[in-house]
Amino acid sequence: MSFNRKYIQGLLCLFIILFLSSKAIAFERKDSLALNHFLMAVLDERLGDFDSAIDEYKKALKQDYNNAIIHINLASAYLRKNQVEKAIEE
Repeated sequence: MSFNRKYIQGLLCLFIILFLSSKAIAFERKDSLALNHFLMAVLDERLGDFDSAIDEYKKALKQDYNNAIIHINLASAYLRKNQVEKAIEE
């Protein structure tokens, strides 16, 4: 994938994050923080920065621990880093 395409995808993801973040104002602060961290994690994962994605997923889980989607995405990020044991724990 060329740099320009990654750049455009990154900008598109950022736009989506900003758009959704503005919609998240209606949510409680806790839900909004979880959503923001989740979206940043998805963006980081999409850009191949799995360490940062894992950190963001963990921050999202601190706000919304019972969210199965966050747990699944965190496990997926662990798998992409070949950390199978941690993925299974999730």
